[in-house]
Amino acid sequence: MGRMLMASETTGTRVDRDELLERGRRCVFGYLCPMVLHETNNVLTVMAGVRQLMRIGQSLPDRVGPMIDSQLEKMESLLNRIHWMGQEDGLEAAPPKTVEETQNNLLELVRLGTKGRVLNVTEGGSTTGSLDSRESEVVGLSFLCTFFGVLPEKSAAPRVNLHLEPALDGPSKTMRWRIDPFRGDPRSQPEILLALDIVQATGGEMTVSVEEQGGLSVSLQLSPPN
Repeated sequence: MGRMLMASETTGTRVDRDELLERGRRCVFGYLCPMVLHETNNVLTVMAGVRQLMRIGQSLPDRVGPMIDSQLEKMESLLNRIHWMGQEDGLEAAPPKTVEETQNNLLELVRLGTKGRVLNVTEGGSTTGSLDSRESEVVGLSFLCTFFGVLPEKSAAPRVNLHLEPALDGPSKTMRWRIDPFRGDPRSQPEILLALDIVQATGGEMTVSVEEQGGLSVSLQLSPPN
């Protein structure tokens, strides 16, 4: 058992929801931006090398083409995973996403955000079922906001343990995750407060607890029973 620190309440208007979801996207992108810049720099480095070889009239090695293709594929994959978190205004609603697809996207972004560390991931629950685009977005934003918001500096936490336990195939869709170690007091972390607000405004419930054995535990319920 742990000590519950915070819990959301189910209130909010459509304007609140849209504004909070947009704030959540910006918050998460702020953490992902260094990854985008890193991948962009890799592409530019390869292109600069190609340009230098062309300038001196030297033929291009056979490996240059595959190198460029590989970097572009990485860039495209990263951008697709970021875009997956929400549809732009005016676009048709995205088709339902499987729970497995949602979890895999989240884990890939977490792995990118913890490069240079040892990330130990354990999984439980069930990855069966599907989520509509809004549900997938709420799960993704609330998870990434809390994860990156309490992630300690690399020097303080070279190893990070993450446990994911989705149960999103039932009537009361839930997902739990545990992060160890974590930094600061969760009650004062703006990213966690934002995640709570997002879940609250979209009609769900979320609790944040500190476990006795250490670690921060989060429980998200998308569709609370009446």
